[in-house]
Amino acid sequence: MRVGRVSYHCPYSDEFTMAKAPSVQTDFLRYVARQLEAYKGDATEFERAIGAYVLGLSLGWKPLLLIHDRKVVRKYGEILGVDFKVALPEVGPMAHRSLAWRLVQKVSSFWKAAKGEIPGVRTSAIG
Repeated sequence: MRVGRVSYHCPYSDEFTMAKAPSVQTDFLRYVARQLEAYKGDATEFERAIGAYVLGLSLGWKPLLLIHDRKVVRKYGEILGVDFKVALPEVGPMAHRSLAWRLVQKVSSFWKAAKGEIPGVRTSAIG
C-alpha cells in the first residue's frame, strides 16, 4: 500500500502478526516524523490527523466518514500526505465497534448517510 511517497503496510492485513508489530510501528513513526518535519500549521490539526489515521486503520475509511465530515477527512489526508481511501481499509476489522457503522447497515445508502442526508446516523460513538 502506498502512503504519500512512503510504502506503508496496514498492520491489520492477513499477514500481520504481533511479531511484526514493532517494525510496523517504527515505520509509521518514521513516516509521521518526516511529515511533521515538513508540516507548517496548527499542531493540534496534525495531531488530529494522526489520530484519525490510526483510528481508520482499525475502523476503515467508510466508518471514518460517518465520524468526520468528508472535508475534514480530506484535510487530514492532505496534512499527512495520505489518501485515506487508498491507505486505509474500506471497512476495518473493528468497524463493528462504531455505532455509526452499525446504524448505516440499516439504511439504503451509505453515501447519503455520510453526507448527513439521513438524520441520526453520523456519530463518533464507539462501543
